[in-house]
Amino acid sequence: MKVAVFCSSRADIDRMWIEAADILGNWIGAGGDTLVYGGVSSGLMEVVATATRSAGGRTVGVVPAKRASAENKYNTINIRVGSLCNRKETMMQLADVFVALPGGYGTLDEIVTTLTSIIFNRDSRRLIVLNADNVFEPLRLQYYAMIEHGLLEPALLKSVQFVKTIDEVIALLEQERAACSDPIP
Repeated sequence: MKVAVFCSSRADIDRMWIEAADILGNWIGAGGDTLVYGGVSSGLMEVVATATRSAGGRTVGVVPAKRASAENKYNTINIRVGSLCNRKETMMQLADVFVALPGGYGTLDEIVTTLTSIIFNRDSRRLIVLNADNVFEPLRLQYYAMIEHGLLEPALLKSVQFVKTIDEVIALLEQERAACSDPIP
């Protein structure tokens, strides 16, 4: 399974988020899965990639040309793209499931863009958002408010799940892994 992970490129953040990225990367790698991510050697991106590789998984870094100097040279594959928009598009094409760990405006943009693409294309893939310490709670509430006012379809809630712990993220990914490995009838 190919797991796209959106997350912070900052290193000076809460230790619990660093630990969550490490746990997620270990889970991806130990399962023989592939991490698809922003591809640079910094912050949570580097943590999740290092843990994935250390546990035996593959890493695919999708790196905008302007960030090529920060590209993680240890990735299994590095894909250079022209822009951040190209990065998101490429990651969406490659992934079977999406996970958002805490991050800043880039992660927020990736959540909104990915969810918009899933809904617009009637895609069955899932976006799992780690809402640790309620970092994404205003976004979750915004989606509910927009549904309440008829601006979004309630079906949106089938495509995104906001969870509080990395254990909940892993449990949902286990479900996705099982669905990916089911033989076609």
